[in-house]
Amino acid sequence: MSAETYLEETREAVEGLFGLLAYYDQLTPPPSLAPFLDEHGVVVLNRSQTEDYMRAYEESLAFEFSKATLAGSIIQVAHKALSEFSTNSIVSPSAMRLGVSESSHQVRFSVGREVHGIPAGLLVYAGRIQYNHYEEGRPKNPIA
Repeated sequence: MSAETYLEETREAVEGLFGLLAYYDQLTPPPSLAPFLDEHGVVVLNRSQTEDYMRAYEESLAFEFSKATLAGSIIQVAHKALSEFSTNSIVSPSAMRLGVSESSHQVRFSVGREVHGIPAGLLVYAGRIQYNHYEEGRPKNPIA
């Protein structure tokens, strides 16, 4: 299978995942503290307001696991594409600072525009590790 075929065959699923993620975001906006700011920008709440706010905040978190599952699925599709189809063998200086070498398997992920000084492909790589191994505690892989 070619990279183009992979992208074509996963496009509808990924677009659906992004659509669901946007839908869940609309369902669960976190409550605002703006109504409780005084003239100095300090949040002022009484006990009842705090309890109401915390209840609303907890309700906004109700779909977080679902949103994490959707986001993890998107990352998995991107990771698979880079893992299977990237032929990159050049380590950028920013990736080198993170411990990527020309002989490491992470070199194929050292691609894409830099986001905060990190190649986007390495963000995909680290995101997948974090998503799949979050419950194991501290990642064994220093790039993640």
